Amino acid sequence: MLSDRPAPGTVELWLWRLDAGAAEAAALAAVLDAEERARAARFVFPLHGRRFVAGRARLRLTLAGYLGVAADTIYTMVSQRRIPYVKVGRLVRFDRNVIDEWLAKNTVMPLPEKRG
Repeated sequence: MLSDRPAPGTVELWLWRLDAGAAEAAALAAVLDAEERARAARFVFPLHGRRFVAGRARLRLTLAGYLGVAADTIYTMVSQRRIPYVKVGRLVRFDRNVIDEWLAKNTVMPLPEKRG
């Protein structure tokens, strides 16, 4: 889950190609909710809709991989306000440092072993 954590003060940059073909965009769309898929369908040019799908889906897949949960769990956690995020207009953004703090704060430690 957190095996590749960067050193303090390190900036990570994740790059994805957004020019997904129709088949790839359809597979990535399965990660999105109905509202996001409907929004993608409203773009005038299909290429722009596929780019929207690719960006949203890859962000969700990356965060899901980082947390070790399914991608649809991220949407559920955001909709229930169970995970920290930043809302910029209609966009949802995540700060990795805030996510790390949230993980540390919400970590459940094991109970000590009982000695008999």
